[in-house]
Amino acid sequence: MTTSSGEDRLLSALTGENNHLDQFCLDYGYDPISLEIKVPQVGGQKLIDVRTDQEQQIVADFITDHVRQHSKQTDIAIHASLAGGRKTMGFTLGYAMSLFGRPQDCLSHVLVNEPYESVPDFYYPTPTTVLRSDWSKQTRHDLSLAEVTLGEIPLVLMREELPSALIERDSVSYTQTVNRVNEANLLNFDTIAVELDYRDHSITCNGYKVELTLEQFVFYAWIAMDSKEYHIDGVKDGIAPPRKNMSKRELLQRLTEWMLSAFPEHERDKLKALPEDHLLDLIDERYQGDIFLFQRKGAQDLFDIDGLTSQSVVHKKQYSLWVRLLSEVNGAIEGELGSRFGGHYKIQEVNNIKIKELKKPIQTKGLKIKSSNITFRYR
Repeated sequence: MTTSSGEDRLLSALTGENNHLDQFCLDYGYDPISLEIKVPQVGGQKLIDVRTDQEQQIVADFITDHVRQHSKQTDIAIHASLAGGRKTMGFTLGYAMSLFGRPQDCLSHVLVNEPYESVPDFYYPTPTTVLRSDWSKQTRHDLSLAEVTLGEIPLVLMREELPSALIERDSVSYTQTVNRVNEANLLNFDTIAVELDYRDHSITCNGYKVELTLEQFVFYAWIAMDSKEYHIDGVKDGIAPPRKNMSKRELLQRLTEWMLSAFPEHERDKLKALPEDHLLDLIDERYQGDIFLFQRKGAQDLFDIDGLTSQSVVHKKQYSLWVRLLSEVNGAIEGELGSRFGGHYKIQEVNNIKIKELKKPIQTKGLKIKSSNITFRYR
């Protein structure tokens, strides 16, 4: 990757008859190396040089996007070199490698001993004596005596903190990528906010939208409502996973509370007074055509509709449902927002509640978000 002026110099030195690249391959017995030069364009014209802020931004976006695109190929390893070129281009390349690089990728720099950095015609240590003048043209140096060191630069890999949605985009800018990383660093308990939108079953996390399926959204809404309403001095009570020692009635009551979360707040109080079978009919009618819990195979056992399902089966069904939705919701959030930024909005452990008859405390789940920053949108 280079500018138009850099491309001209590369083509002059490394292509055509008697070029340095072919000679290097002949000297050391390598197969011919193909050269692919990438130059950013502005309005259909190749960028000549990097002199202004706008040109620097264009180059930064170009380099970042190229590194990102190559990093999506799982069958290759990227070796990026900082040697040569503008300092701003080298810095951007190094930072892009930190943002999108993987464990198999590496970043390096080439170090050359004195006085060979001052020899304009030096490209590599030759196997036999070749004399070339330095910039002063008063002293000639033997190129075969040059010492070249390839130094690997350790990368701080931040790829896992980036949203997979950002990595998989058709294109992305340097500024967009850096902003996503920096935004995660700026968030704190007072500024983290989430809005649950009942119109399209999505959540918006400090301006970034995460789309969920209906059952995922209702599960998140159930947890969010509990985190908003039940807390003491900022410590959330949380909701525990279904326990084996719960009665069938307790398990079904939990399920009803979750299902009620499918409705806006002004409807829930009225619905709480309805018999459970009537509630299910209303949910079925409201969300007809959506893939929801009651449409799944085995839902009859989950709800104990016929009254014949054993407590152990109801518990097993509910626990499996809990584990699946917890994984799916947190996975959707992390996939869209990245592990660091998305971690603020995921359902996580909020409390350990001790119960006398149980040896171990119960770990409850909730949102570690300020109650006033959990909001709901219905219309």
